[in-house]
Amino acid sequence: METIVPKLDTILVPTDFSEVGNAAVQQAVEIAKLHAGVIHLLHVVETKKNETVEECLSLLKQSAQTSSYTQFKYIIEEGDIFSTIDAVAERINADLIIMGTHGKVGFQKLLGSNALKVIDSTKVPLMVVQNKVITGGFKNILFPVSLADEDRQKTTIAIRLAKMFNSTIHIFPRYESTKTGEKQMISTILQIKAYFTKYDVSFEVAPLLTSSDNFEKKILDYSAQISADLIIIMSDSDDHFIPLFGSKEEYVLFNSMKIPVICVEEKKIKKVRFSTAG
Repeated sequence: METIVPKLDTILVPTDFSEVGNAAVQQAVEIAKLHAGVIHLLHVVETKKNETVEECLSLLKQSAQTSSYTQFKYIIEEGDIFSTIDAVAERINADLIIMGTHGKVGFQKLLGSNALKVIDSTKVPLMVVQNKVITGGFKNILFPVSLADEDRQKTTIAIRLAKMFNSTIHIFPRYESTKTGEKQMISTILQIKAYFTKYDVSFEVAPLLTSSDNFEKKILDYSAQISADLIIIMSDSDDHFIPLFGSKEEYVLFNSMKIPVICVEEKKIKKVRFSTAG
């Protein structure tokens, strides 16, 4: 079995020093501490605000000091939060971005989610966390599969996390109503299973669904059934152009169980099916 998989050595955590920002820091620590990975704490300063570099640096250090972990670097940038996060992620060659969110509340219902905007702006997998930290690793990772997904790069992050935490990946296929779709789904599942087997990753395949109605709700229902502590999904920015009505991902991202969700934006990444390159 081929079991050598690149670890998540570089994690970027944008923070506004809020409760959910601190939760993102703590979740990053839970991942990085297994192999002394480096956590880059980023605060983006808007030009219209009067925050000094010294004040921001002090607050970043306070965020880091909420744990005993020591492998932190501090970054303070001025500019637009979305383009800046992406630029910093590229510069430091981030393996993962972890971002805290309050969920879709208040004016975000009309203006769209900051988390989705960051997802749309970067090719780096982004983990969205609420004010809850999963400790002890991700033991059950839910891996939804849809034929609408053109890319399978989420296998990369799934394998890397599964190897780190000895996780079980739960493959959750979307129902296909046609014979052609059913055959394509079976073929897709076989390819995914082959990759997980190649990297000696434990996995299970969920019972086949009998309806394609509200796949996102079914994802959360099954998450509760298996006690999932992480969900990995694909995101399509083309689905985000009408924020008033929300997007299919938001139902999963801002779930009431506060399960962390890793989202990979399918339009921004190289088209390689089932890639496991680091």
